[in-house]
Amino acid sequence: MKFSTTSLACIIAMSLSGITQAEIYETKDAQGNPVFTDTPTAGAQEIDLQKANIVDAVTPTPQAAPKACAAGLFTIDFREDS
Repeated sequence: MKFSTTSLACIIAMSLSGITQAEIYETKDAQGNPVFTDTPTAGAQEIDLQKANIVDAVTPTPQAAPKACAAGLFTIDFREDS
């Protein structure tokens, strides 16, 4: 199997992409609206993002089937009284 330099570079880049996190910068435009970018500019402030809240999935434990109730313990009458 033959790998090219480009293929190797892509594999390395994809494997490192999950490890690194880009910095986010906030500036204001001419109207005062916030602008977020990954490129630092004059007057930009770096934003500290919270670490992603990632947890392992919870595996539900099997529960016992509910016990069957005895038929005829009570009756419900849906007829209207005349």
